[in-house]
Amino acid sequence: LDKKANVEKITDFVEIAKLGVLKTPGIVIDGKVIFSGRMADKKEVKEILSKY
Repeated sequence: LDKKANVEKITDFVEIAKLGVLKTPGIVIDGKVIFSGRMADKKEVKEILSKY
């Protein structure tokens, strides 16, 4: 997508909960839960990230 981003994998359940992700895996962008609860396929991830 030719975008710059900082990507962080968080595995601490307390930190995950603080971010508002109730089911993993999840995607949080700028503090907002964008996606959670199941594995997204490549097309879906591209679609989500293209909006930001």
